[in-house]
Amino acid sequence: MRTCPQCDRAMVRATSSGVVTFVCFCGVQEEGSSEDARIAGDVLNAGETEEMYRRLIKNAAFDRVNQQVKRDCPKCGLDYMTQIRVGAREVVVWTCTCGYDSSRGKEAAALLADNTSVV
Repeated sequence: MRTCPQCDRAMVRATSSGVVTFVCFCGVQEEGSSEDARIAGDVLNAGETEEMYRRLIKNAAFDRVNQQVKRDCPKCGLDYMTQIRVGAREVVVWTCTCGYDSSRGKEAAALLADNTSVV
């Protein structure tokens, strides 16, 4: 989602021209990037890839919809982290706004070997 640089309203994403474009009610239009083509980390009719998981995990701490749990971050000491479940096996991954994520250990192999949809 983008906000209009002139009136600060939420801009509507349009893809009818084959290119992602953001349009505001005040008339301002901005062309989107390849990052804007993704919809909530879910790519329809495509197998999961390492890149899909990496982006989902990287952005999870900043998504207000995800569950925050009382858990100390080993990197920065923050007293809460974001918890997400990834893949059909629902592998639990904890992420922090400092960039730490728990998927870098042994769970990463199981997480990336999963060939089903993102939960």
